[in-house]
Amino acid sequence: MKGRVSSFVAIAAIVLAAACGGLTNITASFASADAELKLYALNGTPRDFPSALITITRQTARAESGASYDVVFDITAAGQPVLYPVNDVSLVGSAGIRKETVAYSELLLAPPTNYNDSLPTPIAAGDVLVIRAQSVGCVGLRSPYVFSKMHVDSINVVTRTMNFHMRVDPNCGFRSFADGIPRE
Repeated sequence: MKGRVSSFVAIAAIVLAAACGGLTNITASFASADAELKLYALNGTPRDFPSALITITRQTARAESGASYDVVFDITAAGQPVLYPVNDVSLVGSAGIRKETVAYSELLLAPPTNYNDSLPTPIAAGDVLVIRAQSVGCVGLRSPYVFSKMHVDSINVVTRTMNFHMRVDPNCGFRSFADGIPRE
């Protein structure tokens, strides 16, 4: 049943895109959106606590086999907080993580390349990251990716939690983090 729903969503997105001027000449329809969230480490916390992030909907989820999410938070045995791209922990989905050196407020456009899609990314409080996540709703469009930026507000290794805020551009292939509906 899930496969049918995913196929329907992908087909509907392609039809909608074609109606809006073709598969490569798409205009954005949605404004970037913000969220403040908390994740729990994949290991060492109750299984019901969310350790995964679904970027396009700005929601946390449990990291379960076969589930659809983009990144997973954990703390290694050595005490290092990390984010895993979904490709590193699941067979479902595709995402990449990129650490940035600019301030969160100054990051107005996601870089197009150089995302880590196969290894854990060490993180610390204050880090700014960009996540490039493949979205089933973007299949066949100008780009299969949705971009978001994240600021790690705090990490508590005792409670094994990470608090962060993020901004998502939910438009397929658009990389803007500016207010309003993006143009690029």
